[in-house]
Amino acid sequence: MAKTFRDLISFYKPVTFRSAGTFNLRVVSLAGSGYSKAISRAITLHVQPHFPVVAVNGNSIDARIDAHTRFRDDIGGALYDSSITTCTDYGDGQPYCTTDRPTNGQYLTVPITITQEQGTHDYNRFNYSLKGPDGQVWDQTYEDTKHGQQLSSGTLTAPDYVSGVVVFDVPPGSGYRLLVEDFGDSLGQVYV
Repeated sequence: MAKTFRDLISFYKPVTFRSAGTFNLRVVSLAGSGYSKAISRAITLHVQPHFPVVAVNGNSIDARIDAHTRFRDDIGGALYDSSITTCTDYGDGQPYCTTDRPTNGQYLTVPITITQEQGTHDYNRFNYSLKGPDGQVWDQTYEDTKHGQQLSSGTLTAPDYVSGVVVFDVPPGSGYRLLVEDFGDSLGQVYV
């Protein structure tokens, strides 16, 4: 039974490319049992980089989403509160204030600045969650905070940036890590 070229290359070990680029290869199969002569073929491979490419540097996450899009998340230190009081003035000169207490013990607020360094990219506050020292993952709470405006969502074009905070209702303690995603792709984690 004659073998095709595709059948022949399946006998070789896979090749791993450590960088993107164009590679010219020559595949040679020596004549063996059932073959009358050696087969030699030239192959040109175009290898694309695997994105996202991420570097975690201290409290900063640098992410290259594709060849034309790069942004950086700078993560501030955690701020802890046992309650959050917010006041709203409805124009009658009498502010209406409420105090919210965390269900799980403390509000942990994390300041974030997202800087678009190249291209255009969407951002979203729901790209952030918190992982406790016990491994449990906590989603954000919707509480207002005295530590700044909550991070929203939108689109950034280089060299724009946006700052805001994300708030979590978690048990007291330390050792929490902010998990950073980009719409489903994990970008890394930073201790807060």
